[in-house]
Amino acid sequence: MGKLLKRNDKILKDIPMKDRYKRILAYVVLPDGESIEEYLLRQGLAVSIVVLLNDRNLSCYRTLEKQARKAGKGLWQLTEMQWFQASKLSAKAEGYRFVSGRGLAYNESRKYLYLKLSKNLSVQIARKDQKKFKHLKFLVGKKIRVRGWIHRYKGKQNLRLMVRDNLELID
Repeated sequence: MGKLLKRNDKILKDIPMKDRYKRILAYVVLPDGESIEEYLLRQGLAVSIVVLLNDRNLSCYRTLEKQARKAGKGLWQLTEMQWFQASKLSAKAEGYRFVSGRGLAYNESRKYLYLKLSKNLSVQIARKDQKKFKHLKFLVGKKIRVRGWIHRYKGKQNLRLMVRDNLELID
């Protein structure tokens, strides 16, 4: 970690400069031109998480993450960091997860759109974000991968998506 904490590192602020929690959004660039994010992803010590409007380097980050995952580096050795079949995911699973499954049903409520992946798990999309997910109802019967935070509501698990890049069509 000493490589990451030098005085001649550059800090590049992002736009927006702060997130909704008032945290400063910035990239730290090491003297060799690599960012801390790139270094951590390459070593398998981080996960590329997309935050709205903060996706400038997403393609690069996802490539580095995929390489580290394939090589089994760092976090990618852990069972909970693997792609889980939605039908086999524990009913108690929470936190940031990688889930694959087949769309079983599509439903809408006043506030959300849902794509059911298993008895207990649905992908949840806020109506305000639905333009990014125009074809969600056409994913019924299709195999997909999603990544994001799982939370519980009324005894069911929901994986909330706000960014299209966290959903991948497999077939």
